Amino acid sequence: MKKILFNVNVGLILLTCCLTSCSARDYSQYSYVPYQRNFDKDFNIYCWQYHSAWESGIEASPSNSININKIKWMQYELPCPIYKMKEIIHEYANLDNLDYVHVIIVSYPATYQDIENAYEYDLNKKKTYVYLFNQLDLPVPDKLK
Repeated sequence: MKKILFNVNVGLILLTCCLTSCSARDYSQYSYVPYQRNFDKDFNIYCWQYHSAWESGIEASPSNSININKIKWMQYELPCPIYKMKEIIHEYANLDNLDYVHVIIVSYPATYQDIENAYEYDLNKKKTYVYLFNQLDLPVPDKLK
């Protein structure tokens, strides 16, 4: 009986540890490598809230190829905290030569409506956009000033 209770207790402890670690993301081993080859003259930065923090992902050369699956993959496979995205942008992109940087706020997980409205700033979220541009150390577009 004691052995069964011990095994149940160990199982509960392991389950608790697993659930606790699943609720937070670990960025300590974050790598710049996935983004190194992605920079071009223009790009989109997708931003979303995960719990109380802002995360982001980047897509170079925005075009009609944007789709919901790419954004969801970024959200689950390459979530990048805003402070780290700022470092990546400034390390790998020559900001003086960028033609276009667009910050797009999406839901978590992203929705089709997010993509449909990707290039139109929702002025109800003006303060949030300004905050994100400032956090990324990017110039705030005139539309948002």
